[in-house]
Amino acid sequence: MNTSREQRQHVPVAPRHKDRRAGFTLVEVLLALCIVAALLGGVFGLARQSLRIADEMKSELRAAQAAESEMERLRAMAWSQLVKLGPSYALNAQGAGLAALDGASGVVRISPVPDAGDKDDIRAVSVRVAWVGLDGRKREVALATLMTSRRPGP
Repeated sequence: MNTSREQRQHVPVAPRHKDRRAGFTLVEVLLALCIVAALLGGVFGLARQSLRIADEMKSELRAAQAAESEMERLRAMAWSQLVKLGPSYALNAQGAGLAALDGASGVVRISPVPDAGDKDDIRAVSVRVAWVGLDGRKREVALATLMTSRRPGP
């Protein structure tokens, strides 16, 4: 009997459980997937928002270019033609480049400057371009300047 006990004590016993560090548990894998999904969702959300902002900035740039184009057209005009235009007029959507903007409209106002005294050779000119943004809100760009009959010479 003694010998059988000694033999049993020296016989190596196989481990009942595998080493837990050998792999990942299902809970660990699911938790890692949730973290990765949350991070990717945030990244894609930021990318979508930056694209929307870029589109809004493109619309604002187009509106500013249309307003600047009309202002330059007025600056190049002879004083007699500028005075005949009247106090205000609507911009032509095709001619002013507003066709690319949703719900775009533009208006030009030309008025004498009240503080100019007896002189009738100064006009306040403003160009406003309005459009509907991607978010459905109304947007507007406005430019204003003073024009005079005395044009700078060479």
